[in-house]
Amino acid sequence: MSEPVVLVISECAETNPCKIINEIRNVPQEEKVCDVNGETGYKHSIKSKYYEIDVILYPFVGTNSLTDVSESFLETVEGVVIYFDPAKREFLEKLETYASFLEDRGIELGILLCQRVFDSEKDGITYKEAKQHSRLLDLIELSPDKPSEDEPQGGYDELHTALRNTIWSNISMNGSKKETKKSSEMNEKEIEDKLADFEKLLTQAVNFRANTTEMGRNERLLYAQQFADAFESIFGVESDEEDDDTTQSGASYKQLE
Repeated sequence: MSEPVVLVISECAETNPCKIINEIRNVPQEEKVCDVNGETGYKHSIKSKYYEIDVILYPFVGTNSLTDVSESFLETVEGVVIYFDPAKREFLEKLETYASFLEDRGIELGILLCQRVFDSEKDGITYKEAKQHSRLLDLIELSPDKPSEDEPQGGYDELHTALRNTIWSNISMNGSKKETKKSSEMNEKEIEDKLADFEKLLTQAVNFRANTTEMGRNERLLYAQQFADAFESIFGVESDEEDDDTTQSGASYKQLE
């Protein structure tokens, strides 16, 4: 299977994971379905400035155990989205298990999804509690309580942003034909400088998870954007400006150091 799998898990008996998948895809349920691990999976197209790919959203009921899933299937999993009811505090007991699963499998994308967390522990799960129990899972509220302009706005738009900013295994960057032409016009010194910057960028990519482990999701998204900007400045992806690329790439790379 070429497409990465995102497990969409519901820990809420009243909400079927297929409902969450329908909201994410926003297309008729019967479109772009496929067989995955003997069950129905749903392809979801992700398009950004840099790439366009499909991932497979796979419904998974929280009462099932991840340990019962075959290893060959687990190797295709690159993301986990968990819907939960914040009124049920017992869900906190499961967070460590999910966090361990992400860490053991090296999964970068881990999202906790709910309508809205509570302000007080006596009412239900709070944002602080969710983060205390798992630093590997980021929280998205579908119906946040009037966030300020500098705060995440929540909803499925925020989830789509997280999906676009994930480095998937099947990514193929856009703009390759244009960049091949530009590369042919550079002299040997310019090419060597580009390659040197690209090697530095590859080092950052390899160390991306380690460098962002202690960051919150918004900080990681900013870091990922800086990484994408550095890539663009080196290769001029989708850029029509005739700037000094070598100077730009060095400046963008320094943001990541």
